[in-house]
Amino acid sequence: MRIQIDPSEGIPLIGKVARDGSFFAGLVLTKVLFNLTENPLLVEQAKFREASPNMQEVADLREQVQRLFIGAKKKNVASYAKYLLSMLDGAHGVVPPIVLWTPDKLKLIMEESAEAIIVPFGKLMIAIDGETQLAARYEARKEDQRILETEVPVIIHHEKPAPWARQAFHDLNTFGVRPNAALSISMDEREPLTGIARQVEKEVALFTGRVSHSKRQLGARDKEIVTLSALRLGCVTFAKGITGVQFGSRPVELAPGDTERVGHAAVTWFNAVAGVMGNAFSDRRAVAGSATAMAAIGALGNQLLQLSKDEERAQKAIHLARTLLRPVDWSADQHWDGIIGKRSPKGKLSIAGPKEAAYTMYAALSDADDPGYLKIRPSVQMARA
Repeated sequence: MRIQIDPSEGIPLIGKVARDGSFFAGLVLTKVLFNLTENPLLVEQAKFREASPNMQEVADLREQVQRLFIGAKKKNVASYAKYLLSMLDGAHGVVPPIVLWTPDKLKLIMEESAEAIIVPFGKLMIAIDGETQLAARYEARKEDQRILETEVPVIIHHEKPAPWARQAFHDLNTFGVRPNAALSISMDEREPLTGIARQVEKEVALFTGRVSHSKRQLGARDKEIVTLSALRLGCVTFAKGITGVQFGSRPVELAPGDTERVGHAAVTWFNAVAGVMGNAFSDRRAVAGSATAMAAIGALGNQLLQLSKDEERAQKAIHLARTLLRPVDWSADQHWDGIIGKRSPKGKLSIAGPKEAAYTMYAALSDADDPGYLKIRPSVQMARA
């Protein structure tokens, strides 16, 4: 038995209707979704609203329950579209439901054989959650029409006033707790530098089993010696140089075919690093395992990527590690003041973030003319005195 629907009533969506009829959940094709919504990026444009009389009403409703596409939200549309397009070619991916809302009552069909909601032709709804994904689908269509045939999970709330939708927007965006950067990085199977960091952890004995995949920073009693986010940042600056510190936890692209080469060289570098300063990493009172230090240490090895022969690269890595890292006093003491952080009035060193201090630390580690070079190498300073 099939649902009997009058085709003149509107667009039928087959799925599941809540017992009280307050919302609907189902799967729709992206091309159907585009018949239920308008591109929110266009809705924000005055010229578009003026050219489309119905759009002003949509814009007025949206303004009550959504935020504008500015800052990070606007920037994320392009990367989200790229993500959706990659899935068309077989890349693994998953998307959350898009939650739509209209203050108008929609017709429901609840029969034993199936359930449906009928959206009148021309009725446009507002995304109160998943709006960035919605905008990204509109952008993806410009690149590849295949996106129109992909399925999207949707939830439709109807017959509820704007204050309800505003509260729903608040609740959906407030009560969900985003994972910290360390945990997000540890879960990312696609980003190449995260994969290289895992490779270093696996192939450099010092780090194997001693990298925290869930914490932003380590405590005094933790058995791990470095966080995955700090190790990854060291791999980022190894690949990109000290300016790579600006990426932070953001994805970093490598040229096609470079991931294997960079990963192999990173293992060579961090094995050399481990050989001269393994004890410093194991000492929880030292600065070596901090994200700032890892960024500077990783950048020291960037020059190895200019070498193509494994043996030559390994020799250079050992030379750099012994020359630049072995003489350094890694204890968190006053000699690091003004280089990796600041000393408090009580004498405790507070380590600054990578973007604030990694450049200064890198200079102190690598440049013999830098004021910090001898400051962090007291034994060398004494020998020259």
